[in-house]
Amino acid sequence: MQITREMFDDQRTPRFGTANPERLCLPFWEWMVRGGENPFKEGREPDDAHYLTLREAYVHEWPYHPWRAREIFGIKTYDGNSPIWTFDRFGSSRTVLSDGRAICVGGEHEDFYQPDFYIYNDVVVLGDGGSVEVYGYPRATFPPTDFHTASLFGDYLFIVGCLGYKESRRPGLTPVYALNLITYEITEVPTSGESPGWLYEHEAEVQLGGTIAVTGGYFFEIHDGEQVRLRNLEDYSLDTRTRVWQRLTERNWPQFLIRCDARAAHQAGGKLEPVDLFCDGLLDAEFVGSCEGKSRQGVFRVPEGVMLVEVDMFSIEIDVMSHSAKAVDTVPEAIRAKAEKLLCHPCVLKRVR
Repeated sequence: MQITREMFDDQRTPRFGTANPERLCLPFWEWMVRGGENPFKEGREPDDAHYLTLREAYVHEWPYHPWRAREIFGIKTYDGNSPIWTFDRFGSSRTVLSDGRAICVGGEHEDFYQPDFYIYNDVVVLGDGGSVEVYGYPRATFPPTDFHTASLFGDYLFIVGCLGYKESRRPGLTPVYALNLITYEITEVPTSGESPGWLYEHEAEVQLGGTIAVTGGYFFEIHDGEQVRLRNLEDYSLDTRTRVWQRLTERNWPQFLIRCDARAAHQAGGKLEPVDLFCDGLLDAEFVGSCEGKSRQGVFRVPEGVMLVEVDMFSIEIDVMSHSAKAVDTVPEAIRAKAEKLLCHPCVLKRVR
């Protein structure tokens, strides 16, 4: 496919659809989807889990990164006209249908501080014969969506959860949308019952009887006027027929948040690891391993129970999987004191659940 500079200038920027759906026939976008030859054909095996996931999604092609477009069209630096549309994304879903179509929904590119950061609300359909179709939607119909799940029921794909832009989140509500796989129309699914809240990075499993079992992930709550991220420790079920959420567990495990001095955390270079907080025999803790394969999430066993500890840039999240009074009253404070010592700056402990 030949892409001219005129095409690039006209089609480089992401855009919302004007109908539900709007078929966006933009050659530059399709060229970005098709990209180049899959580097894994040569047997290279990078360690990055993101690219290992992408390897499974693209058997024949490799989507182009915006830097590739800049390179081809002689744009050496960010020219103030960013982001550039791309299919190289995190947090998108890909569902392969029995007829060979792969339905790819949303996702984001880069982190929020990067010029090409963008959260997409489109649906990209990869045909069995190599075809590419992109469908856009008005923002009010289907908002930018990433780190969701997509569950297949007949001719519909149920899209559950979202991280989204901070200003668009509605803590307490779990976004649910249904994508018609024949017309590609998307409709919001109103739900009732006890939902998991503004959930993302979770797991969803289709069950008999038209239900979706939802576990894990994170959600947001408002504390002191701020959005606070918490790990989801409960199990839920959504009945797609009645549209009613049901909470399946009542673990009610305590959760804590340690706020660190932003400057001190920055000076530490984000190198503080969960195991650092339990060194020197603190609390007689045994390091079990990384949680979900992530190095900054640690699982520890203490005499009073199991702890999940996650170190973020400016905070430490503690999930106490126990109702032991000692575990609740002693362990989080000991971790706070250790963090304060390591960072040489004050750290504040707060129970958020």
